[in-house]
Amino acid sequence: MREQPLDLMGKNLQLVKIRELLSKQPRNRLLLEMMLQTTAPVQSLLALKASDLKDLKQGALLPIKSETEDTPYIFSATIKKYFDLFYEKHTPGNPDFIFRSNKGRKALSKTSVSRLVRKWIKDSGINCAGLRGLRALTQAQAKEMSAEQPGKTDASQKGYTPPKINTMTRQEAVFQELEKAIITGNLRPGQKLSTEGIARSMGVSRIPVREAMARLAERGFITTQPKKGSVVNELSRDNLKEILDLRLMLECEAVAKAALNITDSTIAELVKTNAAFTRARRQNRADELLDANRKFHLLAYRDSNAPILIDIINHLWDKVSPYYNIMFRQSVTTHPRHGVNFHDHLIKALRCRNAEEATSWLKTDLIHSAEFVLELFDLHQAGQSKSKDPLNRFI
Repeated sequence: MREQPLDLMGKNLQLVKIRELLSKQPRNRLLLEMMLQTTAPVQSLLALKASDLKDLKQGALLPIKSETEDTPYIFSATIKKYFDLFYEKHTPGNPDFIFRSNKGRKALSKTSVSRLVRKWIKDSGINCAGLRGLRALTQAQAKEMSAEQPGKTDASQKGYTPPKINTMTRQEAVFQELEKAIITGNLRPGQKLSTEGIARSMGVSRIPVREAMARLAERGFITTQPKKGSVVNELSRDNLKEILDLRLMLECEAVAKAALNITDSTIAELVKTNAAFTRARRQNRADELLDANRKFHLLAYRDSNAPILIDIINHLWDKVSPYYNIMFRQSVTTHPRHGVNFHDHLIKALRCRNAEEATSWLKTDLIHSAEFVLELFDLHQAGQSKSKDPLNRFI
């Protein structure tokens, strides 16, 4: 029986399989996302060094020359996420190539990348014929989907009409708009999302909408089920408390292990990150506060030499991300009361390699933070019941 070509429709399950395969390979996952989200030649990606991305802010232009001036390459949230994970795991020096060969300090070759892609496809168990590389997949997808006619807007989406967007990276622009709509309440928990309707309203094909919705699902903002479509996730106090309780248990274990092995370079990074956290807290900049807080905690656990434990902790942070993003951005009080002081004490304990003291201060920090977040959740729920206008919450 003849093999069927790779199905590029539906929920992009083939890409999901590859992403799952690479979930514990941050360098390869970073390479995959950069190949998917840019049209840059592979050789340009392979030429990138750690210093090129280390200090870039989310949304900045990637230091890669675009083939067309109106489609610059963006340092998207997804690319930043996997670069940060890669950097935390490998800590490359500034002159090091990001996509470095295992046999020396040279960059990977195009031939090596082709072999990698073929291996990802094979190991993911994808049944396809004549697929020679990931570029072929994305190009074929773009060609097929560009001929589609966008459908009508879903009635369940009535009341929210996304604006038409200019080219940025289309996927990144769609993602940012949908994320903003969920956070501000224009898309409410339980509301169904129509891929066709969103694509039509924004003036784009379904490809960037599907990719953006996959990222929203990955971050816990929406749930997508076969034949049922996508729905904005409901917020649950019980789920939030369970996540926070699990974090308390697992992160205390991680920091105790890390305290015995922590390096001076990690401590220096903790001090720098805590300074960024302090600035964001003082200026009530929720996005920067959340990013710096997560980075600080994961740095504190980095030297635990417990990769499975860290992976589970990362997953729990992803689970709690929608709660933090929604509540912290809507609240006029965007920071826990004592977070900075707790961080200072934790750094001091780690510098002394005192596992018991480090665990004690981390536990105090997490308990106070959990109480604060649950307090915000209760305010959030009260605000929803009192006002139909999401912009009036917390005012």
